[in-house]
Amino acid sequence: MTQGDPNTLNIGTKPIFFDYNTSGYNSYIAEFATFMWSTLIADIYFCTKYHRNSYKNHEDIYYRNKKYIPNIMYKMNTKEKIINIECKAKTSKTRVYIIVEYLKMLKRKGLKITDEIIYFFIMRILCVFDLKEMEEIDQIYCLYFIHIIYKMKKSNKTNEEYLKDIIMNKMDLL
Repeated sequence: MTQGDPNTLNIGTKPIFFDYNTSGYNSYIAEFATFMWSTLIADIYFCTKYHRNSYKNHEDIYYRNKKYIPNIMYKMNTKEKIINIECKAKTSKTRVYIIVEYLKMLKRKGLKITDEIIYFFIMRILCVFDLKEMEEIDQIYCLYFIHIIYKMKKSNKTNEEYLKDIIMNKMDLL
């Protein structure tokens, strides 16, 4: 059994879980993809920007999370349909620690990160936020994540090694 939507807005500090609408027999890979995206990026950047109503009575988070605004440089070649992106995602050391520990727990349980994670991760990015309503820079930021996750298929590393590599080398830890 899984919680179904393990994003950081559904986990309290006691710890307690909220919002069991999609709980049940879900893929652990889908559960991990949701938790990883939420923990590392979405809840400290995208949610505070595009789901402001979720933070009612917690407005101070908008000021604390300004440090997670990405520094992205990109060039678009519409003729060849190419986007060149230079970026380092921003997240906190604590959030990285949580994901690395989650990966270790999956390994201890004998659970492998299969290639399905690519599609669950991409769907999580595309389904929670309406890309058409985002600022262009945030659309590019989402494409950046889709691109680096999709490259897992071409990597010679295990999926676990690849994810750790993304976390350690493609992210600015604050």
